[in-house]
Amino acid sequence: ALGARRGRLVRQLLTESLVLAAAGGALGVAFSYWLAGLLDPVIPEDLFRVGSISIDRTVLAFSLLVTFLTPVAFGLFPALAASRVDLTIGLKEGSKGSGSLATSTGRRVLVVSQVAMAVLLISGAGLMLRSFASVQRLDLGLEPERVVTAEMILPADDYPDADQRRAFMEEAVSAVGAIPGVTTASAVLWLPLNHETIPRRVAPGELAGAPEDEWPMATVNHVYPGYFETMGISVLSGRDFSLLDGPDARAVVAVNRPLAERYWPGGEAVGQTLLVGGPENPLAAEVVAVGAPVTHVAPAPRDMRAQCYRPALQAPGRRFFVVGRTDAEPATLVAGVRTALGAVAPDLPLTIRPMDDVVAENRMQWSIGSVFLGVFGGGALLLATLGIYGLISFSVAQRERELGVRLALGASRSEIRRGVAVEGLGLTGGGVGIGRALALGAGQLVSSALYGIDGTDPVTLGGVLALFLSVSALASFVPAARASATNPIAVLRSE
Repeated sequence: ALGARRGRLVRQLLTESLVLAAAGGALGVAFSYWLAGLLDPVIPEDLFRVGSISIDRTVLAFSLLVTFLTPVAFGLFPALAASRVDLTIGLKEGSKGSGSLATSTGRRVLVVSQVAMAVLLISGAGLMLRSFASVQRLDLGLEPERVVTAEMILPADDYPDADQRRAFMEEAVSAVGAIPGVTTASAVLWLPLNHETIPRRVAPGELAGAPEDEWPMATVNHVYPGYFETMGISVLSGRDFSLLDGPDARAVVAVNRPLAERYWPGGEAVGQTLLVGGPENPLAAEVVAVGAPVTHVAPAPRDMRAQCYRPALQAPGRRFFVVGRTDAEPATLVAGVRTALGAVAPDLPLTIRPMDDVVAENRMQWSIGSVFLGVFGGGALLLATLGIYGLISFSVAQRERELGVRLALGASRSEIRRGVAVEGLGLTGGGVGIGRALALGAGQLVSSALYGIDGTDPVTLGGVLALFLSVSALASFVPAARASATNPIAVLRSE
């Protein structure tokens, strides 16, 4: 009415949106740098990743571009709608205007969408947390507590033949076993849960000459005598390997329960013949023990596959791990293990770790996924809460005269509060319904990555429903209380 052009009004409203977006983007970038610095030293170096955690310039540029495009994309339409004003109605005394039906519907759609996405993310975080808790309770088949490990790699030039490697292994195990506080010591070529496994084709003696596709795969490991006791692996039947199971002795093998039940169901596996290596040139070994299944690759039930063990003295390798069980904390033995093995081979590099750290590293993928989904879900929940609160507050402000008239005509304040709260719960209900459907679909897609639960876990989905209903009630409480506190006399006098 005073002569401002429509373009001037649109530019002013867009400028306000851009200033808010720039402030939010700056805080987001600062938080990203802080979070990267916080996470980089926490994630182990030998976890499968490339380089260190840092803010990539390309990603940063893309994020800044999105930061400034978002207010333009989502602020342009409201700015155009706000600049399209009917001066006759807008200049009427006391007129507040409630906006068009399309604008009101658009706000509601956005809030419902926020709630739906928040439900999806919180449901995913809940499923990951429940899976992580199940993984924590998973029986690994071994007892990693109070076990210290030392990785050793023998140079090929210094230890060219098997006899030298065998003698060194015996000396290294003896040196660790002699450390005060170490109760038992042994060695293994491939440490469980160390991201490595050697599969081989195996078959019972009756399948000699059968096609290769009839020979299933099994995880094969080479262990020194005393390995099962040191690692806390139960030997269900038969005997442990001994120093007599050397290179000149008959080939022997130990199998886990799943392999024994597959080949000799209901029978006795000890004393049977197992063929190892495939049909071309298999090694015929006598089964001398049946042990409990061990989680070798990853803490998941599908890892409890067929496993067999050969004596390390019959097939020594250049790289192996010395393991020792102690009555004290494994970390207190690091210096002693380094000294003892350094006396055996002063020039060999050593990597000494408690077995608990190896297990924790494997569980980190579950914990990291849970943390990040929880953070993103919490952010989405906050945005949904603010969206519900903002829309209900705006609606109450626009309906101030209506609410005052209703109170003047006899409506109770509890009825006003209840009506406003129901509006907020209605928005939440729509978003929860959509988000729940999305969560069920996403749960089916990621069900193979879950453990102990499925993608439709009723505890998780029920908890998310209760959470959002509670959040909606809280977000609607303040606007509802403000609506019920409307002074009908003041409202009617302003008319």
